[in-house]
Amino acid sequence: MAPYDDVGVIGLKGDSIVRRIGSQEGLTSDICRCLSLNGDELWVGTDKGLNRVDLRNPAAPVLEYTSADGLSSNVINVISAAGNMVYVGTPRACPFLTKKVNNIGHCRIAWLGITSGGVSRLQDSARLKLQHNRNNIRFEYAGISYRSAGNILYRYRLLGLDTGWKSTRETFLDYPTLPPGDYELQIHAVNKFGVVSPTLSQRFTVAAPLVADLVVSPRGRPGHRLGSLAAGLSEDPQTAQKTGTRKTTVQTTGGNGAYGPAGADEPAFHF
Repeated sequence: MAPYDDVGVIGLKGDSIVRRIGSQEGLTSDICRCLSLNGDELWVGTDKGLNRVDLRNPAAPVLEYTSADGLSSNVINVISAAGNMVYVGTPRACPFLTKKVNNIGHCRIAWLGITSGGVSRLQDSARLKLQHNRNNIRFEYAGISYRSAGNILYRYRLLGLDTGWKSTRETFLDYPTLPPGDYELQIHAVNKFGVVSPTLSQRFTVAAPLVADLVVSPRGRPGHRLGSLAAGLSEDPQTAQKTGTRKTTVQTTGGNGAYGPAGADEPAFHF
């Protein structure tokens, strides 16, 4: 393998190119300055940091190390990898000496805020219920991985709405109009080394609209409760023409919940 300016690293076998590794494959830059092979690991120095490539597994992600991980500079002039040690020379004074990184960093995730209708609901998240006319919710969160310097991916799904996992690098999720039902948001963070945080979850419910019962009191008799949305209203136009008033008949539901004219046990009320 050999480094090439602007094209990354090219693997040759005879006169044929068998592999190409560049920024599209995960290198910090296509401008490669030096290489060091240590077993099945290829260390690549660029003008934007140090990279470790697993030659055994082409599908494995390229791991990057920059000044955010402790390098004295992102410009790598020379690399010497031997055993468990990697020596890195940069333009700044003494070469940077580091032990080969086996501890690739812990990863955690935490809620920063939960709001609905502009009101914070983080404190009452144990029993979170949204009214039907405030069926919007916003989640804010942060992944914590000190060796990833903000290079964190979030994977999430909203049970009750989503059928699969989705990915984002944003630190918030907005759901502006959710239908009534029960939901559970599940989300975890993935740092740049592929370490996955424990899954954070939040259950909540969007309430269905309330339907008020209609109560009618006919001619001094006790109020008669009609079923929810079970009243059919009809008008007698001939009576309205003769008397100048409107005669309205309220038809109630029977015991089986069907709509129809009032029977003996369900009187029709006129008013």
